[in-house]
Amino acid sequence: MASLLDSLVSHFDLCVNAIRHTEGGYAAVRNAASNQPPGAEPVSVSGVMSPSQHTDDEKPLSDEERREMLGVLETDANQVEDVVIELRERLNDMESRYEIITEHVANLSAAYNDTISTFNILESISEHLPGYLMAASDFKLQWEDTKLAIQEQLDELEAMRIFYENYHASYDGLLLEVYRRKQNEEKVKGLIKKTMEQIQKIREADMREREAFRGDVEDFMPGDLWDGVGAAAPQWDIVQATNSSTKAIENKATPDLSKSVVEAAGKRDRERQRLNR
Repeated sequence: MASLLDSLVSHFDLCVNAIRHTEGGYAAVRNAASNQPPGAEPVSVSGVMSPSQHTDDEKPLSDEERREMLGVLETDANQVEDVVIELRERLNDMESRYEIITEHVANLSAAYNDTISTFNILESISEHLPGYLMAASDFKLQWEDTKLAIQEQLDELEAMRIFYENYHASYDGLLLEVYRRKQNEEKVKGLIKKTMEQIQKIREADMREREAFRGDVEDFMPGDLWDGVGAAAPQWDIVQATNSSTKAIENKATPDLSKSVVEAAGKRDRERQRLNR
């Protein structure tokens, strides 16, 4: 763009020089500047040339130099529009690039600010870091003591869990044991009942035999020969034996348990045994 602008400036200077060496040139330029088409920006030529500027003090151009200068002007004039178009294209390109660069610079500025903020935070952390390290060391020591205390409490909880699990298991076992003893008692009572029935039958038969015997011999046998000859058949009974360990609880009957309670206890006991395998 600088090269293109320099070529335009050179062309402009050459135009000014040609006007200076042309009779009535300044008046023609001033007239053109004062008669711009509607909407065109006003043009001032006072900063470029003035009425006092003339060619009297300059070396006049020869016809050959004038023709050469006008030829150059004519050749360059055909390229001015292309140069201006190229300048505008480059300007548009630079403006678009400017937006991208501006956005990039803004991102860089934001990144810079974030970096500065991060370094400030790091600086603040570095100032407190020794305290943080000491606090971390103290926490580690305290945590080790706390872990030991927690482990002790966990061991106590585990012992309590085992105790209550065993308590629950022993409770179910007690229910099953009560049911088993009750069943055995019922079996014994059934055997005693059958035995007593057999004993009663034997006694009744014995009584008949005794009555028959007395009927046969009472007229002939002296009554004082045996005092027991006229006694009735003895009564028999089966009672529970007692000793020092059972005497205190001999009057306490084994409790009756419902079938659902016993079945539930048995189910829990079987499940417990399955898990312990």
